[in-house]
Amino acid sequence: MTAIRRLCLMFAAVVPMLAVNAWGQDPAAKPKTLYERLGGYDMIAKIVDDFGPKLGKDPKIAPVLAGVSAEHRMRNRQLIVEQLCEATGGPCFYIGRTMLSTHQGLGITEDQFKQAGVLMVETLDKFKIAEPERQEFLAIFEKLRPDIVEKKKDPAPAAPATPQR
Repeated sequence: MTAIRRLCLMFAAVVPMLAVNAWGQDPAAKPKTLYERLGGYDMIAKIVDDFGPKLGKDPKIAPVLAGVSAEHRMRNRQLIVEQLCEATGGPCFYIGRTMLSTHQGLGITEDQFKQAGVLMVETLDKFKIAEPERQEFLAIFEKLRPDIVEKKKDPAPAAPATPQR
């Protein structure tokens, strides 16, 4: 083996060690996404599969879902999995409608949204999702509130009184 070849092999073995900083971390390594920390696609699907039926059984929320066909529920389930996969940093791409257009006209109240949050926490508890990931996941859920909860309409202003003659 030539001296130059040995030098090249030594250099190739040493360079990766130099890439590790003083704290023993690879500077090119990225922190794990929420998607990865949750357990990936399978865990997100489990969360959705547990959470969805809870919504349909809850007396506060079930009226909103009344009349939704099984086929439509399956499609919604898949869209929710994809949306959460993308929102948590996973490789999915959500192709559904906006949350505003999806929930417009359903009359979802603040109380119903809060109840859905309680049900989501129950689901996260069931799967033993750790606190940092739980808070990060619930923050994603919370960001959807303005587009899901229907704003109460202000009552029509009273007509001005007409002076009597």
